[in-house]
Amino acid sequence: MQYLIGHYEYGAFRGSPLWEERDRSYFTIKIDPGPAFMKALRAGLEREGVRLKAAP
Repeated sequence: MQYLIGHYEYGAFRGSPLWEERDRSYFTIKIDPGPAFMKALRAGLEREGVRLKAAP
C-alpha cells in the first residue's frame, strides 16, 4: 500500500498521474469518512510501522 485516501480526498488527485477519469459526469463531492477519522487511521497505521506516502 502506498496511498491511503478517504472518499472526501479523492478530488485532490485530479490532474495527478494517479487520477483516471473514465466518466466526467461521475465526479461527486464526498464527505466521508472525514478528516478526523483519516488522521486517526493514519496515526494508528504509522504506530504499527506502516509508512504511507503523502498524496501527490
